[in-house]
Amino acid sequence: MQKNIKQTQEVMAKRTAKNSVFLDLFQNRSNLLKLYKTLHPEDITATEDSLTDVTIENVLTANLYNDLGFIVNNRLMILIEAQSLCKDLHNDWTPIFDEFDACGVRLALEVHPTEIAYDYWSTKRLLETIDYRPTLGINFDPSHLIWQGIDPAVFLYDFADRIYHVHIKDAKLNLNGRNGILGSHIVFGDQRRGWNFVSPGHGDVDFDNIIRVLNQIGYDGPLSIEWEDSGMERVFGGTEACEFTKKINFSPSDVAFDDALKA
Repeated sequence: MQKNIKQTQEVMAKRTAKNSVFLDLFQNRSNLLKLYKTLHPEDITATEDSLTDVTIENVLTANLYNDLGFIVNNRLMILIEAQSLCKDLHNDWTPIFDEFDACGVRLALEVHPTEIAYDYWSTKRLLETIDYRPTLGINFDPSHLIWQGIDPAVFLYDFADRIYHVHIKDAKLNLNGRNGILGSHIVFGDQRRGWNFVSPGHGDVDFDNIIRVLNQIGYDGPLSIEWEDSGMERVFGGTEACEFTKKINFSPSDVAFDDALKA
């Protein structure tokens, strides 16, 4: 009993220390604003007066700490410690997934930075954590993978049975020896960034190969255009993106080109 009490005290002491640093940092509204502008540099209207604190500690999971919630211009921002989330995710998400199953709902998580699954290996870890339960799948968006150095087609092929939705979205790399991949706190569209979201077909995503993999794995869902390009006029870009998507969306062949040679 004494040993258990000591272990509990040690855990609480560590948690208190971590919370103290976390709370000291983000109880300062200027730091909250800096965090928000890092995530949303396009919002130039945000000020400290537009911040509203939201208390969410222990709301998402029973044992999850170091959480932060705040609202800026009607946009809810939630910061959680992903490592803690993975630890208890199976038990905490199971009752939620049970309700999803009862309602015939599947969750398609978009894999990108700021999510619990943001690249190849974190996606694999997440699926393993939930025992590959089919309730959870992937909203495939190649634009969030290409700038990380991940081949979107390889990701698509390896997680074929989990692709529940597909985004047509592009990103263009601009790694010229000065620009880095972390954005440098520079707004999207600026040529000093190491990468930018661009209209489909204007970036480095190999959509031809992606369509071929989608055809091979039997995906028959929608190709949803998510258009973001700070360097292109929206109506022009949106119109062109629709035309581009229709052009690349070819069906698989029902014959092999060398069938006649085998006859």
